[in-house]
Amino acid sequence: MASVSKVLIVEDSLTMGRVLSYLVRQKLGFNPVVKASLEQTRQYLNEGYDPDLVAAVVDLNLPDAPNGEAVDVVMDKGLPVIVLSGLVDPETRRTLLEKGVVDYLNKEGRYAYEYVIKLIRRLVYNPGIKTLVVDDSRVSRGLMVSLLRQYNIDPMEAANGAQALELLQQQPDIKLLITDFNMERMDGFELTTRIRQQYSPEQLVIIGVSSVEDDGALSAKFIKSGANDFLQKPFSHEEFHCRIMQNLELMEMIQQLNRAASTDALTGLSNRRHFFEQGSKLLKQADAEQQSVCVAQLDLDHFKQINDNYGHEAGDQVLVAFAQLLEQHFPTQLCGRMGGEEFALVLPGSDAQQAIQLLEQFQLRINEHTWRYQQQPLSVSCSIGLSTDAGDLDERLRLADQALYRAKAEGRNRICSGN
Repeated sequence: MASVSKVLIVEDSLTMGRVLSYLVRQKLGFNPVVKASLEQTRQYLNEGYDPDLVAAVVDLNLPDAPNGEAVDVVMDKGLPVIVLSGLVDPETRRTLLEKGVVDYLNKEGRYAYEYVIKLIRRLVYNPGIKTLVVDDSRVSRGLMVSLLRQYNIDPMEAANGAQALELLQQQPDIKLLITDFNMERMDGFELTTRIRQQYSPEQLVIIGVSSVEDDGALSAKFIKSGANDFLQKPFSHEEFHCRIMQNLELMEMIQQLNRAASTDALTGLSNRRHFFEQGSKLLKQADAEQQSVCVAQLDLDHFKQINDNYGHEAGDQVLVAFAQLLEQHFPTQLCGRMGGEEFALVLPGSDAQQAIQLLEQFQLRINEHTWRYQQQPLSVSCSIGLSTDAGDLDERLRLADQALYRAKAEGRNRICSGN
């Protein structure tokens, strides 16, 4: 069983500790570890390294540590620290941020607790986000790299736009790029413009930075070139982190909306609209490359009986399991749920004989799979109609549907071709 992440909460207020514990459990699904003093914290940390600890939320004023000593103790263990304190002191804030805490928040603010949860979530998810910092100044580049590492991001570096494009070509899954404006060989504007020819703002976040005095024209030009945001040097640590977090969250939110609009909510396969969009593209590409393409319609046999006899929850479980088997058997092909118990496949590069062989193997896999609902055995099979004719996706699906109807009429659990 996978372990559950933990958040260390160092807080002597019983009420505050309970509020933070509740949010950590409810919003993140993590386990809170609450300590009310420096001594308790030190004892807990000295028991040994806990790999499940992902972050710490630390109060500055504890009964046995009134001057923020607990922050140093926790940071010495290499744990990211978020300071949540009632003490509002600009000098203390500056000192702690320079020391390397993730952030310094006033616990009196109503939004502070929600913001702490957002910070912890980012600390957990950020290591998977590939990032590139582009700046011809080693000092400036080093500062941004250091700030990103505080947020659990270990970025790649490039000294100019040309190097950045080479890295992007080698690693096209980079999600965040921070680029200076004034660089030799290729400045930030040209780099941004070149990148936007291939990547949309939802695929790759670009943040422009510059030390050139700006009356608004520079930042506007960056945005108009395709950047998501702009930062004027010198910037504060907090502003840098806030912009990074805000842009990453916006990108992820748009990606989630796109996934929701293109996938079937129950099975996770392509929904009907997305299937038609992607399937039509695959057919055009195959035609251009003179590749054969087959299209199949698949329908679960006697599915209504499962719903009638065992309920819709059982039917949903069967649909989910069937979709998983479909994806596993056809990992590189386009799979979609067309509605109800009906599914569809586009098989580029497969002629009729190859497609029938693949579908027969899948049908055998369905027949041999153990289907159960609440320990009750279920009988599950599928009928398949195959189209190998030319034409657009609508025409091919129509022919596959006719073949599917024949497969049902001839006894089900079989494959018929539309030819």
